[in-house]
Amino acid sequence: MSSCRILLIEYLSLHINYNHQKQGAMTDNINIFMLTQPPIRPMCKECNELPARPSGRSVSGYQRWHTLCSHCAKLKYARKKKDVSCSVCDFVAVDSCQLCLVDSVTLCHNCNALRLKAKRQRTELTVDATVDWNNLRL
Repeated sequence: MSSCRILLIEYLSLHINYNHQKQGAMTDNINIFMLTQPPIRPMCKECNELPARPSGRSVSGYQRWHTLCSHCAKLKYARKKKDVSCSVCDFVAVDSCQLCLVDSVTLCHNCNALRLKAKRQRTELTVDATVDWNNLRL
């Protein structure tokens, strides 16, 4: 164990003893075990087969871990690729700027505009704008 950690543990134990004497039974519950033992590498939350990937170092110098392994993280956060043609009308694009990726489906701009128009028409609200001036309360 390094001398820094030993000094830190001694300081914390003195601090806890001082607070214990000063405040009686009420003490600061500092987890010394957490400062002296490195955390165990957890398993992936997604597949529960591979260990989680490293996340950096904590303030006390111990390794921190993500919740996912590198394989599951790549599957979850990987960028989707555009196809060469539209999946609705089979339009073959000359350039990739003629296509757009919507919910991991490749659409041409015409099909995307039709999809958005249909979506707007489904969600349009009819508002009754008539006001009864006799029963209006302010």
